[in-house]
Amino acid sequence: MYNPEHYTISVRLEEWEDELLYVGRVEELPDVMEFADSAEEARNLVLDTIRVAMEVYQQQNRPFPAPKELNADKYSGRITLRIPKTLHRNLSQLADKDNVSLNTLLVSLLASGVAVNGEKLRVQI
Repeated sequence: MYNPEHYTISVRLEEWEDELLYVGRVEELPDVMEFADSAEEARNLVLDTIRVAMEVYQQQNRPFPAPKELNADKYSGRITLRIPKTLHRNLSQLADKDNVSLNTLLVSLLASGVAVNGEKLRVQI
């Protein structure tokens, strides 16, 4: 069995049928939605739902969806990249012109190239 605390739980205030409620969800279990008057209560309801669902799956001898693995050690946020000197100069000049760091410019350019819904970046050569 898995620890319910290891699942990707989100709780946010939303309007449901003209009422503001905290809605708890589990990314790995898209059918789970719990409604409450407080964020803490919504989170506790979600954790309880995960526990109960695990028990039901176990009784039915069905595999329960695993929590997402966190790869915090795999991605440090740092990369080393070698580029032609002329491209380096051009990008640095563009960053200076925009009053931002080269790092900020590169992150912005890379992020704008990533499509919505995880579609692959289209590279033009």
